[in-house]
Amino acid sequence: MHPVSFLRDLRGEVSEVFAYTLDRHPLIGGPDSLLMQMKLASGIIGQYFTCYTAKVEQESALDFTAYGEHGTLAVKPGMVSWTQGTGKRGSVFRSSKSDRGYKETVAEFR
Repeated sequence: MHPVSFLRDLRGEVSEVFAYTLDRHPLIGGPDSLLMQMKLASGIIGQYFTCYTAKVEQESALDFTAYGEHGTLAVKPGMVSWTQGTGKRGSVFRSSKSDRGYKETVAEFR
């Protein structure tokens, strides 16, 4: 799973996982939805949800949001944003490159 690999690159190894999968779509031929809770070796906890058969207006292979006690980091195609809450200054980086903002995400998050 690319988003989980991305998370490992960003914040470290996964130490615990609890996951629930659904196999609902007859054309997929295997699990098509995943709800996962995880704990990283660093102590960070999080959730990951994906539904490969969802009907959405604009599909993205990586649309990632990390919620933390000090702010929120969001990665979307061509954009990385960091917010610290209502009334507090955040930042946005936009890129037309196809690296999906990985390089800038790591630099922004540190």
